[in-house]
Amino acid sequence: MAILTNLSPRCFSIFQRSMIQSDELPLSEILDSMADGFTIDAPDTRENQAKHPQNPAQAEGLGFPILRCVCLVSMLTGMLINLGFAAYSGKGTGETAILRQLRSSLQRGDIIVADSYHCTYWFIAMCMSIGVHVVMKNHHKRYDNPISAERISETERTIKWIRPQRQSWMSKKDYRKVPQLIEMRLSDVTINKVGSRSEGFTVATTLLDTDIYPSAWIGSVYNGRWIVEPDIGSVKCTMGLEHLRGQSPESLEREIWTAMPTYNLVRLKMMQSGYAAEREIRSMSFTETYQLLSTNWLPCACAGVNEAMVASAQAQGVCAIVEDAIGATHHLFNAINSVLQTFRILRTMGGTNCVFLVVVNCTCRDTVRRYLDTLGLFVQRESHFRKAMIR
Repeated sequence: MAILTNLSPRCFSIFQRSMIQSDELPLSEILDSMADGFTIDAPDTRENQAKHPQNPAQAEGLGFPILRCVCLVSMLTGMLINLGFAAYSGKGTGETAILRQLRSSLQRGDIIVADSYHCTYWFIAMCMSIGVHVVMKNHHKRYDNPISAERISETERTIKWIRPQRQSWMSKKDYRKVPQLIEMRLSDVTINKVGSRSEGFTVATTLLDTDIYPSAWIGSVYNGRWIVEPDIGSVKCTMGLEHLRGQSPESLEREIWTAMPTYNLVRLKMMQSGYAAEREIRSMSFTETYQLLSTNWLPCACAGVNEAMVASAQAQGVCAIVEDAIGATHHLFNAINSVLQTFRILRTMGGTNCVFLVVVNCTCRDTVRRYLDTLGLFVQRESHFRKAMIR
């Protein structure tokens, strides 16, 4: 199992002070993090298969080496706090086992938000031993309304969970260190969103103070956990880690090591520009930011940084290509808004002075022109391009 540490030095305490308030601990020491897992594959070489075997359900020679990854992501900034990875199958390769290895990145007062898969007695007990709180969906094998629960309100109750029997992977010495009882708070969350697959669920948390952490806050925090999915998508798709290229396990680790700090560097620029523009960091697109910054970073990486290169990079425009689908004009408008919003925020950093927006296969040019007019944008030149001409 490999662990990448010090990816994000507490995600910069200045951004924590604006979100978290506590009378007991320094604000800079508290961090809200989301935990989730994902898989990536690697080239089918003998060395990779030996270190990271393919899915055991597949016949030999028909699958690729797979790595199971678990990450801790800052809910506020989207930065990677830590990441661990191991083989897809085998002893000690499950998500819970990898997540336990990331405990060194947690500090007293932190809050971990995760799905029901991690809502186990052993993980919660480990978090409580180091002063870390959890907000998780109640495990599907536990009752949401147990008879022995102490009612707080119509939608909330507290329950004391009893320590299960010792697992095969746990030593007797470690088992004796686990408390025999842990007190949990169960909070019912109702979902009124149209199209949702569920009408509600129950959240289990160690935050027992209902005055400081009301039920509505607990529900909103867990619902906010889903932003970790686009973050993982940025890591896998935008950063190109969905399919690794290394021909050996050492090359795979170097590839991951290179991509993770790069991901955080992009997030750092998003934090800086959002702070300068007084805008919500999470409202920015990682992919657009990555593309915008690449136009400035690439010349500097090739020729080094000097005054001429800095001036050229700052004056360089940004080209964004969006396509209009028939009957889906609102998607085109959303794409235009995403490009312009990211551009305006990054412009506060002095990074670029103009943006070129190419609309491909536009079936409603007059509507788009009127929409750009409402945004206060000046169309310098309008040309018609066929899709085949766009590379």
